[in-house]
Amino acid sequence: MTRTARDFGAERLREADEFAVAAERHVMHCRHVAEAAEELWNSGRQTQAVQLVRDEGEELAVMLRHMPERPDHATQLLTAVVNLWFWWAVHDGEAARGLQYLHRLLPVCHPDHPAVLAGGWLAAWLTAPADPRAAGELLRTTWPEAVMAGDDAALGRIAHVHGLLALYRGDLAAAAEHFREAADTTPPHAPAGPSTAVSLAALAVAQAGLGTTAARHTARRALSQPGVRGDTWACLVARYALALSDHRQGRRSSALRRARRTLASLDDRRPVPHAAPALKQLIHDIETGGPARIYVPAAEPDRTDVPPRRLLACLPCP
Repeated sequence: MTRTARDFGAERLREADEFAVAAERHVMHCRHVAEAAEELWNSGRQTQAVQLVRDEGEELAVMLRHMPERPDHATQLLTAVVNLWFWWAVHDGEAARGLQYLHRLLPVCHPDHPAVLAGGWLAAWLTAPADPRAAGELLRTTWPEAVMAGDDAALGRIAHVHGLLALYRGDLAAAAEHFREAADTTPPHAPAGPSTAVSLAALAVAQAGLGTTAARHTARRALSQPGVRGDTWACLVARYALALSDHRQGRRSSALRRARRTLASLDDRRPVPHAAPALKQLIHDIETGGPARIYVPAAEPDRTDVPPRRLLACLPCP
């Protein structure tokens, strides 16, 4: 159904005083789809999670486009946006849309709701490539709330985003410390955020960039985490770290074989689009004799992000 047809249908429902019932039904559907997608992602069925979001994408977009009129609806929709964190954070072209949803929903939700805290670190993650300073401000606002709530999962995710910010500014030592903290703090199988294995794999990447021998051990530790075989994201980052470490240590042939083999394993159904350009950059560096560079995704072109001050105003005061 086209957007025009949906808007026309919504107007007819309002005229018939049936809009509230239809809105309740659509909010519940949106929440259930997001919960199912997050459960698929967290349980190792990441390709299925991505496919579910693609299949339901239009329904989700329609519900999230319309500003909810009731606070309980806003809370449910914010929870749905947080549950779809992987769609906004991992997929190309979705970060700006996720930020727009967070900006619309955060101000109308009760500040003590757990989804508001999760929305804070997620907003920082989505802001980081385009505006690292603003992302840091969001994290500084969110961190005290996570401490007061005793939310180890949120504290671990905040540390992970700090690690990403350190990578963006080229401070590999700081990145390694933050990713280590994230891996140590995030509870096993905590939903709605990167897994411990992902943080360990990111730590291995930072260590590989530093040229430390610990990178291989950390990457293999990531690959040995319970349930990691279904965590495509963690596996790809860890294997990228191993190839990067080989290149950094002068084992060019081993690095090239590993990177090519990992790249060949990718297909269009894989849920981690940044893996291919990272591996291609590494292969190019190896083949041309260039230095070992860590791939950092660029900010999306033509992004129209929510101004950071407006996002900060949506979060509870520390």
